[in-house]
Amino acid sequence: MNKTSVSRILLSIGFLIAMSLLVFSFSRMVAYFNIGTASKSQFYVTSDYFAKNEASLVWAKDDPNIVGPINKYIRKDLSEAYLAAWHSRNLSIRDQNSNSLPNHFSEDMAQRIVSHFQSSKEFNIEEKDMNHKLRLHTISLDKQVVSFSDENVKVIQNIMNEARDSVVSSTYTVLNYNVVMALDDGRWRIHSLVSRL
Repeated sequence: MNKTSVSRILLSIGFLIAMSLLVFSFSRMVAYFNIGTASKSQFYVTSDYFAKNEASLVWAKDDPNIVGPINKYIRKDLSEAYLAAWHSRNLSIRDQNSNSLPNHFSEDMAQRIVSHFQSSKEFNIEEKDMNHKLRLHTISLDKQVVSFSDENVKVIQNIMNEARDSVVSSTYTVLNYNVVMALDDGRWRIHSLVSRL
């Protein structure tokens, strides 16, 4: 081996090491900017925040002769979607923001909830559902639409002052609902939520 071939090999190895260091440095810089300066705003709420509803949910005995049988997986998906919808509704009323409603409600139902937003900023409304007792009435043969009732739902409504540091008024109501949910684009959404006596 002569000197020129040794120098070329050393130069090639040096070039490979320099390129490796450059790629490593660039990847660390990209990782830093992806973590340190996230593209989400500081007010971004993750989807699991909406899935957390501490209200208890139990299924009562189904109506006799329902149209189609329901398996435990569909029942579990319905339960989770229903609680998430209530949580989304409560957050939307509290924050006067409808961003999460299309994930859990049909367009018509979302508009009905938005129409109940208060226009006054002197007070804030917070609602919390405490329990749900569901009774299945109907499930379609294709398992895309269900009808059930939600009995004896305990809802606490607090009217807070503008600073949200004290309760001006608090009410406790027990309501019954007739509910229709449909599977739209792989997600259960509430299409009808009607209170009844």
